[in-house]
Amino acid sequence: MTALALLACVSCLSTGGDGGCGAAMVPPPCRCEGTETPRYFQNEPPESDAPRYGGSVSLRSSKEPGLLLSLIDPDPAVRAIIDHHVLEPLVSKTPDGGVEPSLAEDWFVADNGRRFLFRLAPDARWHDGLPVTAEDVIFTFEKLRDPANHAALKARFDHVSQVLKRDLGEVELVLDWADPTFLNLLDSLMILPAHVFGRGVLGEHRAARAPVGSGPFRFDEWIPGQLIALARNDDWRGKKPYVSNVVYRFAQDDSVALELFRRGELDIISGLAPRVASKVEDGYTLVSTGREVETLVLNTQKAELADPAVRRAIAAA
Repeated sequence: MTALALLACVSCLSTGGDGGCGAAMVPPPCRCEGTETPRYFQNEPPESDAPRYGGSVSLRSSKEPGLLLSLIDPDPAVRAIIDHHVLEPLVSKTPDGGVEPSLAEDWFVADNGRRFLFRLAPDARWHDGLPVTAEDVIFTFEKLRDPANHAALKARFDHVSQVLKRDLGEVELVLDWADPTFLNLLDSLMILPAHVFGRGVLGEHRAARAPVGSGPFRFDEWIPGQLIALARNDDWRGKKPYVSNVVYRFAQDDSVALELFRRGELDIISGLAPRVASKVEDGYTLVSTGREVETLVLNTQKAELADPAVRRAIAAA
């Protein structure tokens, strides 16, 4: 469960002594006993609330990555920017702990869980227009095993003994032993384009800082010391994102993040201490608690985030 998903529970608990949906820091996107399900949780929103394409969002990145390949550097900052957005795995985890298709449209398990045959989505394309093939999957595993790449994820997949091309769009992975967690592990391994990286050390290739992917966003630009920007991939095979551009601005210190926020260069700040977040002017603070306290501060000077329906949608996410 994400931190924001916990918000519903927190808001219901932040009530007065009567146990009802009383005043809380955040308008509660929850259903308390004896109340009607909020309109924004119903399946069919009114036409006026229907999402619209366009616009951009600027998010805080608490650090500037060194590279943009999580195969080499699985730092959370790298994964947050690139994984599942620019680069994709064969399959992706779902919130309930299962897996769903990503680059692989379906798969088959045989030999008591030791052999996995993946059928790639026929319309999966790299951002330069070339198709994603079994050769790309084989290439990714080769680079994963190559000691020269110092791949951080190598040990996680050491029990993959063979990667076999069955067809241009089919690849088989053979394990040394049956691993019931294997599909979930694949969520962390982003497939790389063989025709882009070719031979050589991954970390030394220019595409390590400007990756060509297959996902719903394309890498746009990296301004050292300032930001990394992504642009929507309108040719993506799935339902395209509504937002056109996503910008990650580097702000390790809270004071820097707050200054960017005040200047309108940051739309959402994460990771602020609640006591700091609650003092931000012209902002709207979402606070949730789980094992840790999480905060998001939304810049209400931006028209979209000034809309309560949008803030409720972010909270419900």
